Amino acid sequence: MFFDEKTLAELEKAVAKRLSPSRMAHTVRVCEMAAWMCERLLIAECTEMKAAALLHDLAKEESFEKQLHLALESATIENMAEGKRYAPVLHGYAALPLIRRDFPLFASEEILDAVRYHTTGKPHMSVLTAVVFLADYIEFGRKPENCVLARELFFEKTEKGTQSERLRALDESVLFALEKTKAFLDSQGCAVHPDTEKALAYYRALLA
Repeated sequence: MFFDEKTLAELEKAVAKRLSPSRMAHTVRVCEMAAWMCERLLIAECTEMKAAALLHDLAKEESFEKQLHLALESATIENMAEGKRYAPVLHGYAALPLIRRDFPLFASEEILDAVRYHTTGKPHMSVLTAVVFLADYIEFGRKPENCVLARELFFEKTEKGTQSERLRALDESVLFALEKTKAFLDSQGCAVHPDTEKALAYYRALLA
């Protein structure tokens, strides 16, 4: 799906009305990172990635109660207990009804998939979903050591090579980010979402 620059600019303005300046600055950095990643991956058309990046945190600053309600509405969680257990990732799920209702032009299954899984990851991510997942983790505002290492890994491994080699590097970078995310959550005594566990198993087997 192709979106012209005017359409994307209008989307950015609309999203900015719903987010704080700091959250919007992160959103713009994720969008920029997604575009740079597409260049590295030899992907000529990346406007769908940009749209997904602009929408990925749409529900981030909604109240937990509203996020919970929206996630239940979208049937991405089964009950309130599940929502509370995985509260840090709930905003990705909660964004789906908002996108379908308020931004129907961008409510393709590919974009919705990328927004839904941008925090947890999932097995066998499409290139679009993987790009948004990793761009969120490695955008230049991310200062934690693991984010910096993941960013360096991706750009080092995609400096040259065929597109298939660079796409494998994307998978390797995704696996690195998943492993570090799980290790951090484990260290904090936080629940690891089942989608993250499944994604880890998938990418470990893929790259073995």
